[in-house]
Amino acid sequence: MRYTLRLLSSQQFLRATKVICALELIRKENVSELGKDQFSVGLWVGGGVTPNTFYQAFKIKREDDIDRFGPFILHECPWCSVTFKATNYVSTESSFHFTCSNKHCDFGSVEGNILPCNVVDEALYKEPPSLLIATVDKFARLTWSDKPYCFFNKNGNRPPELIIQDELHLISGALGSIVGLYEVAIDSILANLKVYPKYIASTATIKNAKEQVKLLFGREMNIFPPSGLRENDSYFARTISINKKPGRMYVGFLDHHSKSNKESLVQIASTTLLAPNVLFSSEQDLLDSWWTQVVYHSSLRELGVNRTVYQENIPKAMEKIIERINTINKNNEDFSSKKIPSRKLNIKTLNGNQSPKHNQTVFDHLDLSKNQENSVDVALCTELISVGVDVDRLSLMIINGQPSTTAEYIQASSRVGRSDIPGLVFVNYYRSQSRSLSHYENFKSYHDSFYRYVEPSSITPFTYQARSRAIHAVVISTIRHSVTGLLSNHDAINFDPESDHIKRVIKQIKNRCAQANNNKAVISEVNKNIDDVVNTWSQMISISKTNRRRLAYDNKVNGEIDKSLDSLLCNFDDGDYFNAPPWPTLNSMRNIENISAIETKKLNE
Repeated sequence: MRYTLRLLSSQQFLRATKVICALELIRKENVSELGKDQFSVGLWVGGGVTPNTFYQAFKIKREDDIDRFGPFILHECPWCSVTFKATNYVSTESSFHFTCSNKHCDFGSVEGNILPCNVVDEALYKEPPSLLIATVDKFARLTWSDKPYCFFNKNGNRPPELIIQDELHLISGALGSIVGLYEVAIDSILANLKVYPKYIASTATIKNAKEQVKLLFGREMNIFPPSGLRENDSYFARTISINKKPGRMYVGFLDHHSKSNKESLVQIASTTLLAPNVLFSSEQDLLDSWWTQVVYHSSLRELGVNRTVYQENIPKAMEKIIERINTINKNNEDFSSKKIPSRKLNIKTLNGNQSPKHNQTVFDHLDLSKNQENSVDVALCTELISVGVDVDRLSLMIINGQPSTTAEYIQASSRVGRSDIPGLVFVNYYRSQSRSLSHYENFKSYHDSFYRYVEPSSITPFTYQARSRAIHAVVISTIRHSVTGLLSNHDAINFDPESDHIKRVIKQIKNRCAQANNNKAVISEVNKNIDDVVNTWSQMISISKTNRRRLAYDNKVNGEIDKSLDSLLCNFDDGDYFNAPPWPTLNSMRNIENISAIETKKLNE
């Protein structure tokens, strides 16, 4: 299973552990039918989220600091929900696993009490899991390392036969273009093993999916579930009356009198923060659902500005409203019960620049109801909120300005109103923004059919820019993981372009590219680039042998350069595209595009 966001991968891993534990218990009761190999799940993500090595995990555990256990992701037994202590993380310099110490748990009551899940890369390489959950970031490791080979074919392990890509609409732009090239490598490796997996890609918001699937996976698309005979009941999905399930209401707000975007936010935020307390003080379910305010921002800059607004301006506005309400209620006989108390706000932020551990903590706190410690009053978010957040309690959201795409708007606003309590989405339109004014003027017609306005995704994996960054990585990854004797780091010098096996692999790569793109001129350029990589690799071998040096894929050993080695690869910032080795190669897909500063000058007339 692949995801684009590390946080989403971690969340899905936690959900999958429960299913895997159930499968493993069933297997144990039916060993004669289901065999001795255990069901297991692994999380394969970057070192910023989980430890990549046994030593890193051992170092964290050795410090015996519970707060540092964020990288281990799993903090309670997925089967019995008993909170882990330090002893539940069993770590040495050559192993790592989770255990359950609850004697009443099906896993804690057996010898060894090891849980069938892991998050440390080396543990996953040692014992590949039944279900591997990863980010697309990890595809880059296929070029640099021989260790991922275990997921394809090692010690009799079966290659993946089912590949699930979640949130397909996020595989777009520069990221999608690079992922599309790495998909060529993965598919070619599996084809060399005579394995042709089924791909399932899921999303709620996409247009022109047929073209995107073709470019990404080189396959024709079938939509599931298919359309039914009746619009309101397709067997797979049924339209339900809002009398049975209330759904979500959108409210457009445009303040013509405020001088700034900040002032308009103060009005709507202060009112909606107090309204639940005034209207539903005796109805705990409704109060709890609308108590927390989720505030969406299109940029980090806007989020930073509004954090100050929520700390200073909005509390002052709330005090004025409270004073006015209490003055009105003062003449009532039961004034003491109707008096509105001041509200101190617990404000949290969610964005991609914060650590995964911080964001996960905020997500956990969003589950807490009003009277619990650490419950969140205001969650200031960026687009990070639009995927993976599934908190039934949340029912109130403010969206600042119209998001840049309709898909983002639908995804973000659908985070509230997911339970039996109606969701309420206020869109705070900016009078100084033409896009906001346009959406405000066409508010009803737009929302009556906003799925119609979802923009098509754009990926271009075979353009010159994409090929220059990753076509060599596709060739090296495929050959390295497909041809015997070329897997290890020092095996790069064994490459022989005249080998029949290598010729078949190169042909497979070219055929896979042709499956994804029907433009003969483009494919001709792609084939030429592939041939150039093969020829350059061969020339590099001749140069190394002439100079009596060894050739490796990477001449860095434990972070230090081995001066006795020539290298095929180097970090992306250390070389030029398409030039002779070392080829600049991506370690991650987080930063695909370089950022440049542009200075503008007014020309003299």
